[in-house]
Amino acid sequence: MPELPEVETICRQLDKAIKGKKIADIEVLSEKQFSGDKKDVINCAVKSVKRIGKMINIALDNNYAILIHLKMTGQLTTLSHKYTRIIFTFDDNSKLFFNDLRKFGWIRVIPSDQTGVEGSLGIDALSIKLTTDYLQQVFQRKKNTAIKSVLMDQSLISGIGNIYSDEILFCAKILPFRKAGEINNNEIKKLKSCIPNVLETAIEYGGTSFSDYRQADGKRGGYLDVAKVYGRKKAKCRLCGNKIQFQKVGQRTAHYCSNCQK
Repeated sequence: MPELPEVETICRQLDKAIKGKKIADIEVLSEKQFSGDKKDVINCAVKSVKRIGKMINIALDNNYAILIHLKMTGQLTTLSHKYTRIIFTFDDNSKLFFNDLRKFGWIRVIPSDQTGVEGSLGIDALSIKLTTDYLQQVFQRKKNTAIKSVLMDQSLISGIGNIYSDEILFCAKILPFRKAGEINNNEIKKLKSCIPNVLETAIEYGGTSFSDYRQADGKRGGYLDVAKVYGRKKAKCRLCGNKIQFQKVGQRTAHYCSNCQK
């Protein structure tokens, strides 16, 4: 599933590509993936494309918005695909394609002040509100939960998933299966600095294309070329040369270096 860097990459690209354009038509090829009334957005101009957690929010000039969740295999690109489910056509005849192999993703037309996620998402992982004090409070509240699982809990911190929880914990030199309550103050400070550093680096590389994710122009993300642990099980650690280990943490597979992380 695309995480914060992948969704942020798409939003930044689309904000440049479609801002100011009017939506001329929406062709829905998969009815179950589209909700709302198309008439509320036809002939409306795009004001901005912003990210909310792992979702894409296209704000329009009539107090409506289009909220998009890519889920597992969704793509939002300028390239058509055999799994294209919804097609946006703009007033200059350019198009935007919502492609989705497994049909888990969705698009909703909503009033711009009603995203439907109010209160369900924690502090954004790139927000200045994500402070060491907040992390300390969260870790104590979830003191018996593995730190990787806490970082991935969208109700606590929004935007971090399986890929970047591994990468952030490697940066902070913390093993992913340690209990959140065991993380000391110095480790929390390091973790706090690693979260934006890792995420912004991933954005610079256009995110991670492990399978289905593509940038808005159809290109693959390049972060895997520099990833420290994710997707590198049994490969040599880029820092110490030891083999990257992996094990289940909750329902997900964690990748880590047992020498670099404690």
